Amino acid sequence: MRIAELSERTGLPVATIKFYLRDGLLMPGAATAPNQATYGEEHVERLRLIRMLAEVGGLSLGRIRDVVRAIDDPAVRGQAAVRAALHALGPVRDGLPAEVVAPDERRARDEADRFVDDELGWQVSSSAPGRRALGAALAALRRSDPDVDASILRPYARAADWLASEETESFEARVPTDDVVQRVVVRTVVLDAALTALRHLAREHRAAVASRTAPAG
Repeated sequence: MRIAELSERTGLPVATIKFYLRDGLLMPGAATAPNQATYGEEHVERLRLIRMLAEVGGLSLGRIRDVVRAIDDPAVRGQAAVRAALHALGPVRDGLPAEVVAPDERRARDEADRFVDDELGWQVSSSAPGRRALGAALAALRRSDPDVDASILRPYARAADWLASEETESFEARVPTDDVVQRVVVRTVVLDAALTALRHLAREHRAAVASRTAPAG
């Protein structure tokens, strides 16, 4: 297909597709003339992935580039490739140097690490972005309530571990090995967004139920 049809199939402007081609996010098409090329289903799939990462996942262009690099790296396969992709997806604060950490957040990070490693016993690499995010969340909670500690995370950890177990068992049994990394990326981004949406809806539901059942003053 020509680039105009690729644009129609994906809902992305031609100018955006050309930018992704120049930036290396999208693989080149098959050249048919000095300034012309044709594109296939692999280009449609990649553009849909990029759009999903940006619109559903809210990822910056730099982080999308990291995710795509992890998917495409022929030297990293299997669980190593999955881990690389998940780290690229991991929560980060774009533009803030990693070494800029307030003392209270540093203490919270250390506590979060002990919670993950010792209490949960999870096999997580020391560089996992989720560790920093968990520490930042714990520090933020403690700023509003000094009595908060890592025990507040226990029910969330149990729920997260159960969800991860369910997703892994149902997913790995039916997805071809060469598709695993990209499928894991898609599922992680989309289901994270769905989980956040469901939690907000559930909180609204519980608030409505509580207001109906509260005794009259």
